[in-house]
Amino acid sequence: MRLTLDRARGLTEIATAFFPRKAGGLQTAFRLSDANWQTALRLERLPQTVVADVLHLFSIGEGVGYGSSTIHYQISGSPVTALLVEISPEYFNIEFTGKDIRSWQKTTNGYVVQLQTPALGMYSLLATYERPFKPQGDTLSFAGARPADAQTEQGHTVITSSHQFQVSPATVTPGLASIDRKSTRLNSSHLVISYAVFCL
Repeated sequence: MRLTLDRARGLTEIATAFFPRKAGGLQTAFRLSDANWQTALRLERLPQTVVADVLHLFSIGEGVGYGSSTIHYQISGSPVTALLVEISPEYFNIEFTGKDIRSWQKTTNGYVVQLQTPALGMYSLLATYERPFKPQGDTLSFAGARPADAQTEQGHTVITSSHQFQVSPATVTPGLASIDRKSTRLNSSHLVISYAVFCL
């Protein structure tokens, strides 16, 4: 909820930082200049906003890719009791780790992660998974776990292996940008991709 001034008489609005006492969640403060003061305040319900910053880390082994996605949520407006996470059906052994997770359930596009207590502000969720593949001629997707309920998503995808490998993109969607290996201080067996997704 947001409190805004509609009209006032006999008082002056001041910055909350100059209020003489510390009060958590203080949104509006006034200085009285008349004993017969009057005011009208408007209470607005803020829309829910979910912004996500994600790090996808993939480690390529012999015939299997191990992946993890660390999703850092910034939730404002109203709390959430469940998080929607898109995960490709080609991933297996999917696990979720985070504060106050009650359970998770598979859906057609991924998973619904239920929370024991509503989350507001910063919340971090870790998803781990595996992807078997044929060592010769197979094409891998490195989409990872995606926060389906986020209005804005940005992050990085890191692909690494103890084996020498070469990655060549089959398709590149808008919003993806490859980062020069020299600027990441990683060796030649790493690939880093930066991306941003904006949903209106």
